[in-house]
Amino acid sequence: MSSSHEGKRHEDSIEYRRVKNSATTSTALSRIGTFLATLAAIFFFFVAKRYDLDEVVELLGLGSMSTLPGVSRPGMPSNDGTLNHGYSICTRSRDGIYTVEKRGDKEEQPHHSQCLMVDQAGLITHVGSIDSVKALNPATRIRFLPPKAVVLPGLVDSHVHLLEYGWSRSLNLEGTRNVAQVVERVRNYILSRPSSVGQEEWIEGVGWDQNLWEDWSGGFPTHDILDADPILRGKPIILFRVDLHAMWLSGRALELCGELPEKAEGGEIIRDSDGKPTGVFLDNAQLLVPRPDWSESQMREFFERGTKDLLKWGVTAVHDAMSRDSAVKFYQKMADEGILPVSENAPHGIYGRGLLEWAGGRITLGSDMPVESGNPLVTFHAAVTRVDANGDSPQGPGGWYPEEKLTRMQSLKGMTIDAAYASFSEHEVGSLEAGKRADFVVLDRDIMSVDGQEILKTKVLATVVDGVIQFGSF
Repeated sequence: MSSSHEGKRHEDSIEYRRVKNSATTSTALSRIGTFLATLAAIFFFFVAKRYDLDEVVELLGLGSMSTLPGVSRPGMPSNDGTLNHGYSICTRSRDGIYTVEKRGDKEEQPHHSQCLMVDQAGLITHVGSIDSVKALNPATRIRFLPPKAVVLPGLVDSHVHLLEYGWSRSLNLEGTRNVAQVVERVRNYILSRPSSVGQEEWIEGVGWDQNLWEDWSGGFPTHDILDADPILRGKPIILFRVDLHAMWLSGRALELCGELPEKAEGGEIIRDSDGKPTGVFLDNAQLLVPRPDWSESQMREFFERGTKDLLKWGVTAVHDAMSRDSAVKFYQKMADEGILPVSENAPHGIYGRGLLEWAGGRITLGSDMPVESGNPLVTFHAAVTRVDANGDSPQGPGGWYPEEKLTRMQSLKGMTIDAAYASFSEHEVGSLEAGKRADFVVLDRDIMSVDGQEILKTKVLATVVDGVIQFGSF
């Protein structure tokens, strides 16, 4: 046999072994891959069966299910505003849900839980541990909240002027540092609404405070300042001071007031040295100004703006402190149409430790928005610390009349169950218990234990009314 023949056989043998080894390796890798994929699928199945699928997807670093079409999230409404399905949520810790339910005589002892079950009707069906939730419904997928997040009953503001707040945000003059900035904001408002602001349509703004104006000589402003601007001139304009106790009119608005009395009972018409009205009306004198009533479309705009901010702050119900007949009728119409995202009630409340005994142990907290911030965390902070956002007070960092501080539990109850009691709704809302409406708020930290000033850094992650997420997500 020639050497060339032998070489050819040797090469064929080597090639055969190479192909065989390659096939064996490929088969082995394929089997290993299949095994790992099966193992991963089994792991994913059991984890997803116990926990929420979205949670698993995020933990595996695969993004989020929330953006996928056809995937409904817990608490998200269907097209008709109702829940797609019931759901369960749990905090990472075993005591992350403050139920605020009454158990025995230990009023200051907060009651905790870890999980909350909500049915499709928006009612709480169970409050308990993870194991109790799984025992009641083995098929349920639990949605875990972010680390350190806590759940509180929906917060209630027991003293608001809701429509007035929404109205005050239309032309907001807060933060203006001089009259030029006031005029500029009014001018920009008019120019941004050329079709809706006619020559005789009244323009109203809120929030100026002459005490904050730089290089201001003192006293109240006059109509001449507004009339000097060509865009403002000739238009009826009313600008309310931040506390609503004074209104500043333009020359045209002053003309439309007609003949004015020398004095106004319970108020004052500011006049110059010649006795002529300057354009500022105080307190009851404001009733002399012929302001047109708000139309239904205006009230709807104010309402939507106000409730949007309330939900952003974790408020699920309010007590309106000054509802006019027209406002009550409007609220009733909104309720009939099923578009009241927060509960609207009539009574209002006050706070201070010294009032607890007088109030029979129950107390409600209110902001008086828009006079003060409607953010309930600001109210909560003020109640428990009695200092401002900078940690100071007229009596120092210890708090203004520190003996009037409320405990955190008193404050929480004053914004939940006691506030519900004040509106005769404590059997429906105010605490997180089976059978009650699922009104609750998810916060990014525990306001019952963090440092006092850290309360103001708290963020609302989600606000839920009747089981439906109205703000945020979880």
